[in-house]
Amino acid sequence: MNEAWAREVVRAAITDPELLEALRLLVERRYQDVPFLLRALQDEPARFVPAALRAVGTDGALDRRTAELVAVAAAASQMCEHCLRVHIEEALANGATYDEVLETLLIAARIAESSTNAVSLRVLRRVAAARGLATGGESPHE
Repeated sequence: MNEAWAREVVRAAITDPELLEALRLLVERRYQDVPFLLRALQDEPARFVPAALRAVGTDGALDRRTAELVAVAAAASQMCEHCLRVHIEEALANGATYDEVLETLLIAARIAESSTNAVSLRVLRRVAAARGLATGGESPHE
């Protein structure tokens, strides 16, 4: 999407109730619903329009299937059930297989587990060290 064109669309949609409604319907058609965040922004056209355009956009270096798999991983890491449902549906609708979605979820879970452990263990070591307790050795990455 050309930046100048996008700015014109945003300006027009912000001031034209019919264009605003058309954009809302486009989002609803794409997701079979209007996602919560966009519903929350509907009464603020200056914020709703750019967010809605991003939600329905297809431009970018990633094809839609890949972008939705990335969104599945992000939604999983945030534990957002509604987001997961929407992006799993979109990934499957854009050609991802069940196995690809499953592997994406498993990768996201491994990353979340790894980062949870890393942060938790660093905090434990800092608290233990501050109390003069043995920490089981120092990590070079702290």
